[in-house]
Amino acid sequence: MDELRAILGDGLSDDVLEGLLTRFGGNVSAAANAFFDGSLLPPAAPRTMPEALPDDVMSTLFKTLEDVRKQLAEREQQLDMAARVSEVLQRRLLAVEHALAVADANKSEREDAEEEARSLADTEGDPMPAPPVSTTLSLTQMPLHFLRIALPRLFMPLHVLGWAGRLLGVARFVPPRALKRQREDEPDADNGDEGTAEAKGEVCGVELGEQEEGIEQEEDGEEEE
Repeated sequence: MDELRAILGDGLSDDVLEGLLTRFGGNVSAAANAFFDGSLLPPAAPRTMPEALPDDVMSTLFKTLEDVRKQLAEREQQLDMAARVSEVLQRRLLAVEHALAVADANKSEREDAEEEARSLADTEGDPMPAPPVSTTLSLTQMPLHFLRIALPRLFMPLHVLGWAGRLLGVARFVPPRALKRQREDEPDADNGDEGTAEAKGEVCGVELGEQEEGIEQEEDGEEEE
């Protein structure tokens, strides 16, 4: 038994060592091998029943467990609320990021368009804005060639009236030179009525020619103006 105790250790009781030796017929090595292989386990110690706890201890334990359960429920509600708030904040953050991305894209497009417009303006040059066109044009804003063409036509009715008045005035008015010539021709009765008629015709022709030359000179002066 002492040899088996030396091999197995002092933790085993004498009853266990004696049972091992009795089972293997006093063979110490066989009993030791069987013990180390686990084929022969020592008998377990008998379990002792725990003593009953008092009622106040049990009530305290149940109360503590109930408090812990309530605290866990409150923590769970707080965690749910925090999770919902985090989801809302995440959605808002995504919306803000999307809005910023759209704003950056629009800004880049505007900058590209402005740069392109500036480049085109530098290469081609911006046209001067046309002045507002007035509905009533004064004579000073009209071209000179237009005035030269339009003015004679505008004053043509006045020329026609002037010609008509001058022709009527010739018929009613005889200049002093014509009267002087008529007086000089009156003593010459030998020439007869035919000579007098011819003289009168010449006087009228001369006066008409002078009137026409004066009208032409006035027209030339108006055209030059």
